[in-house]
Amino acid sequence: MQTPDIALFHGFYGHRNGNWFSWFRDTMREHEKTVFCPDLPHSDTPVLDEHLELIRKKCQFTPDSIIIGHSLGGLTAIHAVLDQSVKIRRLILVAPVAPDIPSISEEVFPDEFFAYRDTPMDTGRIYSLVGSVVLFLSHNDPYIDLVPTREYYQSVFPDTLEIREYESAGHFNAPAWYREFPDILPFIFPS
Repeated sequence: MQTPDIALFHGFYGHRNGNWFSWFRDTMREHEKTVFCPDLPHSDTPVLDEHLELIRKKCQFTPDSIIIGHSLGGLTAIHAVLDQSVKIRRLILVAPVAPDIPSISEEVFPDEFFAYRDTPMDTGRIYSLVGSVVLFLSHNDPYIDLVPTREYYQSVFPDTLEIREYESAGHFNAPAWYREFPDILPFIFPS
């Protein structure tokens, strides 16, 4: 079982080498940081329990852990912290899905996506398990409705949340030209 410095979870239709994830792992390796970044099963029809089982078997968080989730992986990160019940140093959410907030995309999503998105979570408990939270959002994200998503996470993490809003970062993914994401580094290596 790994006890990495950082865990990174991809989102819907994602994989461990998508978007900026390979760049991130390479950058962390250069700084001698270990990263757990699995291919979560069935990313096109995700099932939260399957993802949590894989994480539980392969990765153990510690009080120094930084957990990162992109898109639906933001909820994976939150539920994994709840599942392991370990207070972590930092949670970084990049263009995260939020429970019960519809996508602004015209894309049709499978039922599994909505079951995953709307799985109940103990917001008071997640608040108590996370030292600090960073939220990256973009005004032109084709999937995430910025205002209700920001408001949701502000309600969950009222005094521990730092928000970074961008005008045109899209979904912080490859179609938005995000093959690297240096803006995340100050939250890994604070000065």
